[in-house]
Amino acid sequence: MNIINAPCETCESKNCFIQKLSHEQLSCVDSQKQTFSFFRNQNIFWENAAVNGVYFIKTGKVKVFSMGINDREKIVRLASDGHIIGHRGYGAEKYPVSAATLDKSLVCFIDNATLHELFMNNPVFSYAMMMFYSQELRKSEQRAKYNSQMSSRERIISALLYAKETFGYSDTEAFPPTINVHLSRAEIASLSDTTKEEVSRSLTVLERDNLIMKTGRSIQILNEKQLLHLIKDYGIYMVDEEKKQLNPL
Repeated sequence: MNIINAPCETCESKNCFIQKLSHEQLSCVDSQKQTFSFFRNQNIFWENAAVNGVYFIKTGKVKVFSMGINDREKIVRLASDGHIIGHRGYGAEKYPVSAATLDKSLVCFIDNATLHELFMNNPVFSYAMMMFYSQELRKSEQRAKYNSQMSSRERIISALLYAKETFGYSDTEAFPPTINVHLSRAEIASLSDTTKEEVSRSLTVLERDNLIMKTGRSIQILNEKQLLHLIKDYGIYMVDEEKKQLNPL
């Protein structure tokens, strides 16, 4: 981990909430925040560590996880450019989860006092954060609701689509497109509440059915529409035709 100089006013991340601040507030944040450069597989913060602030991902890929019985890891969320992590601990004494990088990442840290001042003085920023909390809670509740009803294979499909939704494809022009993150079998198992062995079996079946293709740790999607169709009854993701019906314009 290295500390680097990364002024907010020159940041190219279009999704970052900090960009909703005024010029004066951006200058204030720049004087207080710290930006860290992480390599892959480095912890950003740890479960049960003291909460000192919130982290904003400038660029990178991150997993948020908790540890269960026998130190079994459970990934509760994936995060990418412009996303916030550590917010579940804001207002508490300890972080309820940990966060670690899945790839090289630049992460900005804003301490509690500065964040509180921003909340009190910028309603646009506060509203954007509230909507973010609402969306994340809704997604979390939806996954929890259906995980117990899905088969292992369906949960694994959902995990792959979630990774694609979060990180996109590495090259949108290529076919077949590759999910823009390298997840180990253990990480896919952690996301889908199953075992590495079941992940390997299900990926083999999906590959046999010409839905995906495995190349090392990379996973290419051969038929995204069919993958979406296989879990359509749970309402987590919609195929393009259903999206058009909801948003005809």
